[in-house]
Amino acid sequence: MKIQEITTVVLGELFTGTKASTCKAAQKTGHSLGASATASCKAQGLMRRDSKRKHRVGNKVVKVGGTKLKGEKYGGDLPDYNKG
Repeated sequence: MKIQEITTVVLGELFTGTKASTCKAAQKTGHSLGASATASCKAQGLMRRDSKRKHRVGNKVVKVGGTKLKGEKYGGDLPDYNKG
């Protein structure tokens, strides 16, 4: 593989999300994941969210702290506010 081919890889293709097994193993062993991996686990609904914020889920306003809610990208109800 040439250097030019390596540098033309889009960063979004390198990280497509954390595997479910990685999220579950980190919870069992107590090891911490990186910020991106932790966010991915929370978006997939595999880890609890730690926020005092309230979000509109369907027609209700729900406190998301301590819950396992899936993000919209993964087929859940929690909206994605970063769409542009």
